[in-house]
Amino acid sequence: MKKDLEKELRNEIEHSVYNALPNRFEVGEGLKIAKEHGMNQRPYVRFVSETRGVFRTPHTRVREKQ
Repeated sequence: MKKDLEKELRNEIEHSVYNALPNRFEVGEGLKIAKEHGMNQRPYVRFVSETRGVFRTPHTRVREKQ
């Protein structure tokens, strides 16, 4: 994992969710995966929208790992 990515992922749950997510996913699909790893909706939404340099947003509901 890149050092910049290490700085952006703040805890074990974020690491777990990041590793479980496919390279390209819809926000709803990612939420299901996040819940399986113990992350609720609000922290998940913050995670995929505020974690700079980790996810790209090619479409409104789609995210891609960088």
